Amino acid sequence: MTQNNSCNQNIINNSVETQSATPFVTSVGVGALANASPGANCAAVGYNALNVSTGSNCTAVGYGASTSNTSGVDIVSVGYNANANATVGSYCVAVGASALQVNSEPNMTAVGFAALSSNTTGTSSVAVGYSALSGCSTGTNNTACGYATAIGITSGSNNTAIGYEALHTASNVSSCTAVGSQALKANTATQMTAVGSGALSTNVSGTQSTAVGYDALTASTGSNNTALGYESGLAVAAGTNNTLLGNSTATTLTSGGYNTIIGSTAGSSYTGSESSNILINSSGIGGESNVIRIGTQGSSSGQQNIAYIVGPLDISGAITTNPPTSATATSSFGTSLTAGTPYQNPLGYDLLVNVCVQVTSATGATITLGVGPSTGPTTNTVIPTFTTASPTNLTFSAIVPGRYWILVNTTGTISVGLIATQACPL
Repeated sequence: MTQNNSCNQNIINNSVETQSATPFVTSVGVGALANASPGANCAAVGYNALNVSTGSNCTAVGYGASTSNTSGVDIVSVGYNANANATVGSYCVAVGASALQVNSEPNMTAVGFAALSSNTTGTSSVAVGYSALSGCSTGTNNTACGYATAIGITSGSNNTAIGYEALHTASNVSSCTAVGSQALKANTATQMTAVGSGALSTNVSGTQSTAVGYDALTASTGSNNTALGYESGLAVAAGTNNTLLGNSTATTLTSGGYNTIIGSTAGSSYTGSESSNILINSSGIGGESNVIRIGTQGSSSGQQNIAYIVGPLDISGAITTNPPTSATATSSFGTSLTAGTPYQNPLGYDLLVNVCVQVTSATGATITLGVGPSTGPTTNTVIPTFTTASPTNLTFSAIVPGRYWILVNTTGTISVGLIATQACPL
């Protein structure tokens, strides 16, 4: 009992002695504010808290909190070994066990267990959350907020990560912004921007991409992609230089590049390497490249049936607003067709196709016709069942929109000499 009283008395005497020369100083704990000349306006609670400090306006609560501080001022350290190594670092806030544990620089803020615990010479960083920026040792101007946020950054600078595991495994990346749970989680590249839960979450080495929206570009490993909208570019992996704008835009495109796709669910027919296309409110056609599509034909929601284009236009190539004035338009099927083989109208305008089937003989035969956006359009009967023993010419017509396919076929027993066509622009 006497020994305990003596021990308590020594602590009290030590406190009284330090306070007698310096105003507004409070210390509680063995070794707390033990320096004979502590700075003014200081409070230390805990074993060796502010042990050798002479700085002013310092508060340390916890075992070893700011224990190495000598002349640093305006410091707040709360937690086991919080800011324990700093000697002269001023204007620092460390709240949480091991927060800023080995820091030696000023202007640092760490809140959470092990937040910025490895920082040595990095400056002007803020970490809030369990282990936030815990691996950062020399990086500067970083901001991390969230559980295990940016824990892999070591020397990278000018990064902002907000959300659970945002920028989780990044090492020496710089100038990245990740906002949202697991945004840019696996990223190791620089100059990336991801806003939204899961945005660009699997990107490793792709650079200079921007994703805004839940799971936008979540599978991307390519570079120079931009996606804005819920699940926009969801499956894009190695594709590069894509610009995707809209809810669920191009969600099944995987490796295609240089596409510009705008509109809710636009590009939904793209499932692979479709590239260099421009789609506006169009699903596109699977497998195509170097195509421009604007609108979806119809009168329902999200569809259009009238277009107005004002002003002079100068459009070259297969796309034109002025069909040729001649009676016959050049097309991939020339002047004849083969029964059972689909042919595409590659032009940017509609064609009226007149078809003449030269029949040598037929027994219980029919002739069918199909027009559609894919290579296998659904066919319907245009010449009903007939029988003939002498040569006969059968004619019919079809409107084939630009980029659509036409298919003429036969059933029954029939001998066809020629299927002649004449295509006129509309």
